[in-house]
Amino acid sequence: MYKFYSNLKNFFSLKKRTKVVVLSNFDFNANILIEFLIENSNYEIHHLCCHPFEFNNDLYEFHNNKCPLFKSSSLIKSRYFFYHNINKKSYKFILQNADIVVCSFFQHIIQILDSGYLSEKTQIINIWHGFPIRNIGYLCDGEKNFTAKILSYNRTENIHHVVPSKFYQDLFIKAFCTKEKFVYILGNIRSSIIKNTNNIADTYLKKIHKNYKNYKIILFCPTHATRSNDDIQYLPLFIYQDYNIKEFNDFLYQNKILLLLKKHNGDTNNYDCNASNIIFLNKKSLKNAKIVIQNLFYYSDMLITDASSLYVDYLLCNKPILITSTPDTYKFKLISDEVIKQDIITTQVQLMQQIQSNIITQNKISAKQAEIRDLLCGNTEYNLVLPRLKKLLIKLKK
Repeated sequence: MYKFYSNLKNFFSLKKRTKVVVLSNFDFNANILIEFLIENSNYEIHHLCCHPFEFNNDLYEFHNNKCPLFKSSSLIKSRYFFYHNINKKSYKFILQNADIVVCSFFQHIIQILDSGYLSEKTQIINIWHGFPIRNIGYLCDGEKNFTAKILSYNRTENIHHVVPSKFYQDLFIKAFCTKEKFVYILGNIRSSIIKNTNNIADTYLKKIHKNYKNYKIILFCPTHATRSNDDIQYLPLFIYQDYNIKEFNDFLYQNKILLLLKKHNGDTNNYDCNASNIIFLNKKSLKNAKIVIQNLFYYSDMLITDASSLYVDYLLCNKPILITSTPDTYKFKLISDEVIKQDIITTQVQLMQQIQSNIITQNKISAKQAEIRDLLCGNTEYNLVLPRLKKLLIKLKK
């Protein structure tokens, strides 16, 4: 406890440093930003974990001086402070002394506005952990209540949003009833690692399949997070009526394809992956390797997903994307006719035909997908996203 309040004392005493508070659930959009600011600025970073369900004592133990995000740096201990499950008094103190608060979920904006702890000069930046269209442009009733609260805030000029394209700028202006000057087209933070090649990802893939470079790689990243039948121990990968894992695996084997399944972090289901060419990417193994699914994009040849915001990330790779039917596909249907206009695969026969056509025969994206990429991604200079965001922080602090 003494050490914790010692940190708060440091926070209060270093008046000359810009104090940036980051609210996140350990999503790596926030992690990438924090690491960049630690290495490229003199800001004092206060990282608040908003939801404890992903807290891991081995990785995120501040009191043992184990940094949750970074490799090693002597600067980290003096400028990076991590808090988890702090009390109301400490939470109030941190927010009251913040120059800038960065939120990785728009719900976090509500959390800090409801607290009433912010000073009049504090600026809020919404960096959004991903860019699902449904959750912003086509809000369900619960999400409408969130945005209604934001609209009732009497200092909306203190709230700023970072987006990747004009398309998203227009959506955010409408969803948050704000002005164009408060929605900045800077790019998506997490896209800064999409085309990176690194030894860590290569080593990880070699561990799961030593000859992976001799195969086409398909990433399957569904979002459904609720068990459809508690009596079934292992659910099928796809909910097609004609789904047959042996036939599908034979197809993958004959065409030298590996299908890598990455579940959504909130998915509690177990899936039937007992096949030679279907590999489950264990969340713990990814965390231990210190990589995220976007690190594997460079090495892959295709993405199969449903309503995941990974769709937007993967568009930048200029590789084929297939939309498959899952329990969460209804979310995608809400927007597909108006924005994406991409067919949803509903049978195994269709799936194999599309794989055959897209990565075995053509191995290139369609004109339709290129059009969607230009619409949603807009700012494709992903290597400039973080420097642009730093300039925004400097501008808002003045």
